[in-house]
Amino acid sequence: MDSDDIETVIEIAASPEAVWRVMTDTALVWRWMGGFGFRPRVGHTFVMQPSRRRREAGDLTDAIPCRLEVLDPRRRLRFSWTYPGRPPTDVAIALTPIPGGVHVRLTHSGWDAFEAELEPAEVELAMLAIGEAWANEALPALKTLAEG
Repeated sequence: MDSDDIETVIEIAASPEAVWRVMTDTALVWRWMGGFGFRPRVGHTFVMQPSRRRREAGDLTDAIPCRLEVLDPRRRLRFSWTYPGRPPTDVAIALTPIPGGVHVRLTHSGWDAFEAELEPAEVELAMLAIGEAWANEALPALKTLAEG
């Protein structure tokens, strides 16, 4: 992990199979991650709507294009995340079984490519907002769905 990566960790009291199902079920991905058009196939493209209000309305304005890069069942998922007009970044989600559940580590990397185009303070602000969304919205929603 690069020091400029976003990293978020959560523990979920559910089996790796249950967490994986929520992470990759087409009908559930939009509920925890805001992913529309997700299909669990390497190379498949989908969009992510980070705005809860727009997501709930089915509005894809300003949605983030993504491409599924790795599917390693019950272990790891990786996809590109491309903010419009910027270079792609990489989101990796790793599952590790622990007693009573699963340790989930999300790493969002590739921000060094932004540094050539934006001021360091702008990159830091963007990473802070995106990191908070992963930590305070997406992963807690994954936890709620998997434990429910």
